[in-house]
Amino acid sequence: MKERVFNLGGIDKMDKKLQEECYKLIKKYKSIKRESYKVKYRNKLYSHLNEYILIWTKSILNRWKRYMDKGELISNSWDIFIFCLDSYDVEKFDTHIPYFFARYTRYWLLTHYAKKEEGILVPLEDLEDTLKTIEDPQNIAFGRLLKLYRYRDTLPEDSKLVWDDALLSINYTDRKRDNYRSKKIGMADSTYLKLKQSFKGIIKFILEES
Repeated sequence: MKERVFNLGGIDKMDKKLQEECYKLIKKYKSIKRESYKVKYRNKLYSHLNEYILIWTKSILNRWKRYMDKGELISNSWDIFIFCLDSYDVEKFDTHIPYFFARYTRYWLLTHYAKKEEGILVPLEDLEDTLKTIEDPQNIAFGRLLKLYRYRDTLPEDSKLVWDDALLSINYTDRKRDNYRSKKIGMADSTYLKLKQSFKGIIKFILEES
């Protein structure tokens, strides 16, 4: 797992000594049975990684044009950390901690937004790299995301822009923005609105599929 995966802040800033310390803590956490020691190692590891998880989360959300307030970021950073820690296999992965945790942070965020059934515009390379990283992802969220991408790929270029607008405003309507977007795309206002409403119906159907 030493290849560069994607341009994400903080990946190259964790020094080797800290990575080795984190790896040792993970090994201790995974091998120890006594709960009090597991909590001790887990919390110490979190103190080392929390700052980086926040950096990666903010960087990923910026790429996806999403936003979390400070409280949500802090709360989710713990859930992301636990997910990454539980997913880490000390026999399989090496001491290059940042690449693993950054990738699995992105995986957690993908499933988080897909489960919320919200519009999300994820760069295709992010989705493809995550699918290559995670072995046999057993989450229906990925199936939904792939369906959205496959459908989008069949559309003409100007319609893709309307699709993206529909995806990012799936649960609300902003008439002034719709008017602005239709002019920017170069599409008649009535055509833009009808197309956007149709796309919203398709997107909701895909997201709500069982």
